[in-house]
Amino acid sequence: YVHGILLGYEVRLAKDDGSTLTWISKRLGPEIHHILLDELAPNTWYWVVICARTSKGCGKEYFELVQTWEDVPSMPPVDFKAYKITSEAFINVSWSPVPSNHINGILPGYSLKYQRVQTSERQVSGVDEHTLTLRPTDLSVSLHVEAYSIYKIGVAAYTRKGMGPYTEYAYAESCRRPKVLYTNFWSTSPYLRVNKGDNRIEGIFSKIVTDMIFTACGLCPGHGSSTIIEITTNGKGDSSGKKSISEVLDDIDDVPQISFPIYGNKYITRYLGAYAYINLVDSPGVAFIAAKSLPGSAAKNMINAVVECIPMIILSACMAYISGFIIWVLIVPKETQRAVLLLVTKHLGVGPVRNIDRLKASSSQLAQKKALVAEMRD
Repeated sequence: YVHGILLGYEVRLAKDDGSTLTWISKRLGPEIHHILLDELAPNTWYWVVICARTSKGCGKEYFELVQTWEDVPSMPPVDFKAYKITSEAFINVSWSPVPSNHINGILPGYSLKYQRVQTSERQVSGVDEHTLTLRPTDLSVSLHVEAYSIYKIGVAAYTRKGMGPYTEYAYAESCRRPKVLYTNFWSTSPYLRVNKGDNRIEGIFSKIVTDMIFTACGLCPGHGSSTIIEITTNGKGDSSGKKSISEVLDDIDDVPQISFPIYGNKYITRYLGAYAYINLVDSPGVAFIAAKSLPGSAAKNMINAVVECIPMIILSACMAYISGFIIWVLIVPKETQRAVLLLVTKHLGVGPVRNIDRLKASSSQLAQKKALVAEMRD
């Protein structure tokens, strides 16, 4: 079959990509019976031709159409975009397919990963990275995210051989709040109340609350307008205005989003361990310590008070009696005093008869002395 002296073999290779075949030739010695064709494109069809060579040229040629194995994509998707501040609950992401000459195989789909890196302007750590597996026809997706947060997002194509390179991370932020904020508040004048005529909140704290919300929430282009503060309903079909602070505390939940006023102190950052607490107004307070009221204690206390007053009553009576006696001694004439004492003594039947005789003698002597004094004056 050689028909001459065998000088060697010739191997020719051409890519079958639908265009004109461009052949690459390699010559081998007669003793070499194998060759490694490298630097070929993955997942590509090639024509391979081999023939024996003599001085007259190549003999009969043998053709074979072969395909290289798949490989991972050599490029990420292009035109990758993450749209920021469009919603408080979603971030929209889009991309274009990997160029066909860089897919390197059959494309089953895309892999998208995203992770929260910041919430409420504070860095977060230890947050799980989420991964989505998408179909090859999916070129956009809406990611469910937390409000007022920043996420890093990347997408890659993959084949049966594995994952291709991811795009550079794109960072996108969700809106700070939903379009409508529901409220839960203690309706009490003059602090807070609802004007039912125009459904506007009024009172001392009304402007503080509304200005705080508008400043903190900012604008969200996805909503198309500023924040709407719903002051008539709590988002669950009940009224926002409550008659007591206890009703306000009972209604604190994820919806309504804003509850006020809630008593606390400047050291509290979370209410019930789950809801953000913001200290707005500092005010002085008074603490009252009261003893426990027992049944019948009021009557017992009244009786004790009356009993404790008896010594004071007796003392007051004695003081009044002594004071009256002293005044009587100082003001009333002595003759009148003696006559009164004599009358009292007789009336009460007090004292022996000799005391009466002595009083009579004293009265007689007094009369004699008065007569003597009168004669001397004359």
